[in-house]
Amino acid sequence: MTRPSRALTIALTLLALAPQAQAAPSTSQDYISNMLTGVLANDEAAVLESQALLEMVAKMQPAAAASPAAQKLNGAALGLIKAGKLPEAQVILAKAYQLAPKNIEIANNYGFVLMKIRDLPAAYRVLSAVIALQPSRANAWRNFGDVLALQGRVDLATAAYLNVYRYSKDRQKTHQLLQNPQLAEDSPDVRAALAKATAQASSQFSLGPTEAAPALSTAVLKVKVEEAILQKGLFKEKDCELTPGEDPNSGECVCQADISYPVISGLPNAAAQTQLNQDLKTAAEQHQCNGTPLSGKASYESPSFRERGYSVTLHTPTVLALQISSYEYDYHAAHPYSDGGGDCIIDIAASQCLTVDGIFGQHRAAVNRLLYEKLKAMEDTSQELVEEQKNTFISDGKCNGCTVILNKQGLIVLFGQYSVAPYAAGMFEVPIPASYIAAPSILAALGKH
Repeated sequence: MTRPSRALTIALTLLALAPQAQAAPSTSQDYISNMLTGVLANDEAAVLESQALLEMVAKMQPAAAASPAAQKLNGAALGLIKAGKLPEAQVILAKAYQLAPKNIEIANNYGFVLMKIRDLPAAYRVLSAVIALQPSRANAWRNFGDVLALQGRVDLATAAYLNVYRYSKDRQKTHQLLQNPQLAEDSPDVRAALAKATAQASSQFSLGPTEAAPALSTAVLKVKVEEAILQKGLFKEKDCELTPGEDPNSGECVCQADISYPVISGLPNAAAQTQLNQDLKTAAEQHQCNGTPLSGKASYESPSFRERGYSVTLHTPTVLALQISSYEYDYHAAHPYSDGGGDCIIDIAASQCLTVDGIFGQHRAAVNRLLYEKLKAMEDTSQELVEEQKNTFISDGKCNGCTVILNKQGLIVLFGQYSVAPYAAGMFEVPIPASYIAAPSILAALGKH
């Protein structure tokens, strides 16, 4: 007797589940376990089978928006998490979760806090439910991996961390974050699982070490870029509130910085160049640690982290394009924060950054329509958020919730975290055709006339 194919097995299982939506939560943990087992065995067919079943569960019991009351509780809890008041945050998130158990953001925050206070059985249940609601949520797999490792299940935790890569929109950045010991739970099993996962991912996804900023000068051009270090090392945060008897050198009061900014030389307008360099420095200063320097190494658990750097994405005789990257993580925060604020496309002749009005000119309305249509068509965006911002993405001389990047492939509008989707959905890129560009210097750089 021949065995049924995997496809037939999935189809029969889904048919059996369809009239029994109430049973889905009890089966989703099995699908998660089977998926992790498949990851460990390098059995892609088994992984895809479990993924398909989880996605079916998600369709039968879809995620839901949170009520205003639940959103208010969630916001209050995030403030407590940032302040390191985890037990208090857990109490508030429990109430929010009760009001909105199918809201992914609230449920994931609740699972994170339960993990942090080491209520591991509850964290396991809640985070399993989050994954059942959205199997592709990368940071839910990270939190779930932490729970598994803290339970001593290192192999399954390794598989969960590998799923973070599977669903990440930026695997190289994920690789950097998972390799950062300051962002890991203080547990030998967590460190062991992360080490195994990052080593396997390096090979599986062809990931290299984190790249430094590219060479910062172009010999054939007069215009050059040099790196200036604004802040690097450990700092004791000012006005840090501690509980009675707490060590002032604990992680809650320590901020680790690695912040640099570009310094431009060789532009034809010296006065404009001076102002440009001051603006770039001022933008970097907004992200620095607020405190006094500390000597020694980071022996503290999970200090706050501030990282800011840049890369030269295009350098031609007419433009110099800079992409700024920022990464911030607050002690015990539910989520790190990444953005690209401060990106700058320098018109070399004018010796200053182009404004969005200068980039798009008379095409601004058409660009807004294009952004709206592209974002509405994307699977992971929030339709409500996109609708709210219709016709205003490019307005008042700004790219609202977004930034404009120029590289060899062309012009891109990049939307930051939270601007058009929940945090875990990541960032969204919309390529802009040359016919929507008004700036002659950009068109010349792209070979369009």
